[in-house]
Amino acid sequence: MVAKTTDNKDKSNAVDSSSEKSRQTENNAVNESEMDNSSLHRFFISAIKDIYFAENALMDASDQMKKEELKETSKDTHKPS
Repeated sequence: MVAKTTDNKDKSNAVDSSSEKSRQTENNAVNESEMDNSSLHRFFISAIKDIYFAENALMDASDQMKKEELKETSKDTHKPS
């Protein structure tokens, strides 16, 4: 069963921004320090870092493969007959 959420257009429920930083979304306010300390946020950041490092490793490997391919190609084309 899906619970329906309602948009809260009333800004009176927002966290007091004078004491702590908060982010206001359509229907709620989020305290930034609570968000930074949440396990879901830490997991998300960790996953993003993993993806970033994996992409960099793939790019490095791709560059190396291209160099090896070029070497093989040049050997094949410059063979003495």
